[in-house]
Amino acid sequence: MQLQVECGFPGLAQPCSLCEQSFEMKEGRVILCDDQGDRYGEVCPQCISRGVHWINHQFERMVQQVSRAHRMKPPKRNPVIEEIMSVSGERRHDPSEVRSQTLSSNAF
Repeated sequence: MQLQVECGFPGLAQPCSLCEQSFEMKEGRVILCDDQGDRYGEVCPQCISRGVHWINHQFERMVQQVSRAHRMKPPKRNPVIEEIMSVSGERRHDPSEVRSQTLSSNAF
């Protein structure tokens, strides 16, 4: 985690990337970044006042949530393959479309 300090835009309302509360930006702003320098957003004065250890803990929690969200996404279907399958007339059997058929006793 990195904290970058830059010139801000006084008066601009901005959501905090940690607590999600809106705050009014001052002359300077603190930006939360990962170790590669990718920005996650601004940090409000209240979160800054809680200290760097608290900020680091919140940042790690946020990264874990994002990581879990990416792992839970279902795989995307490939539209090219879907198009080829529909044009060629081939259709793979989808087990979810199978309905069990029962024979009534009158059929015998």
